Amino acid sequence: MCGWPLGLVEEVYVFGSYARGALEPNDVDVDVVIEHGTDKRWLGESLDASINGRDSYVGMRQALRGRTRGISFQFRGRSSLLDEGFELFLLWRKGEPFSLARERLASLAADPEAGPAPRGHMLTEFEGLESPVPRPARIELFSRHVKGRISITPLRLVDGELEDPEVAWHVRRRWVETSPLRRAATCALAALEQ
Repeated sequence: MCGWPLGLVEEVYVFGSYARGALEPNDVDVDVVIEHGTDKRWLGESLDASINGRDSYVGMRQALRGRTRGISFQFRGRSSLLDEGFELFLLWRKGEPFSLARERLASLAADPEAGPAPRGHMLTEFEGLESPVPRPARIELFSRHVKGRISITPLRLVDGELEDPEVAWHVRRRWVETSPLRRAATCALAALEQ
């Protein structure tokens, strides 16, 4: 993989339903683990994203996926998935030709007997949020919920107007009018005001 940030990728694995040959996976079509290194640019951009409340993996996700949908990425999650008993299928390792990755991918045979992968660490409250809520966060939230340390209640947000002019000013200052994040923030803040 060449170019930045793809040049940081060291290993690519698939796991879950697709790797087991399931014909009808539960939620996403392919679960992919990306192991990667860092450089000064990565560290700087990650720090900037973190400080500004953004996802530091947006650029890498877009570079890897392009316009393809149905792919869920786990970044630097190989060891935790192995600890949980997941079987990972190596697709590519840095230095290998991409033709080998295509051969490995072609070797995954469809298995009509393989149903969807078990969905551990899932609560009904997470339904439909499998992609936006990263797996490590779901695991932590699930653990705290089942131990009774927190309760999770889904809240359906609807469009609304902000009553507090100072709050509305901060939202307008932070996001342009067409940003979906502006709409989401406005809905959440309007719900809190209520």
